Amino acid sequence: ARENHTIEEVRDAVLPAIEILVGHHGPAVAPSRITVSTVGKADGIRRYAEFASRRGFRRLNLAVSLNAPTDEIRDELMPINRAVPMDELFAAMRDWVERVAARILIEYVLIPGVNDALEHADLLVARLGDLPATVNVIPYNPRRDSPWPAPDEATVIAFTERVAAGGRLVKRRRTMGRSLMGACGQLGNPAIRSRRFVALGGSATDDRAADPPGDA
Repeated sequence: ARENHTIEEVRDAVLPAIEILVGHHGPAVAPSRITVSTVGKADGIRRYAEFASRRGFRRLNLAVSLNAPTDEIRDELMPINRAVPMDELFAAMRDWVERVAARILIEYVLIPGVNDALEHADLLVARLGDLPATVNVIPYNPRRDSPWPAPDEATVIAFTERVAAGGRLVKRRRTMGRSLMGACGQLGNPAIRSRRFVALGGSATDDRAADPPGDA
């Protein structure tokens, strides 16, 4: 059997897998306990919204890894943004809200010197507008040879409080296992953890692309 699968194969397996998990002749997992997280595939969000609007699936959840308040910053952190810019992504998220009538969890990995300033918090609040969403602030967990350190506690608190002051529901993910390289975004085998990263605006030192910040 093959060990590697294309993105399309994985994507096409998600909804059938949810049907099995929710089915009464299977595990019978409550839809409210299932969340699909995406880096920002607009067409995938719309397919998921159509699926989640069906009877018996209307309490499914959606999480979107945003990680930036502007296209310019997100282009550098998440190359998918160059193909699906934020206007298109937000249009798909609004379609989700209209069809499913459920809030969205906005994942925001806080990276020192990249997206963690109070100005970035204000831009994020403005960008979200009236979208029914909760912001999940995730302090960045540096991997070996990472170009960024972990944010300090004062910055995390200030950013989170600034988003809340802007009228957004916000929570902060606890950091556990960082010293053991087992925290959010650090999991993987030694070869993955030792990959060289590319500084923002810089050039690669080999033919491997820099990994985007992890949020799971």
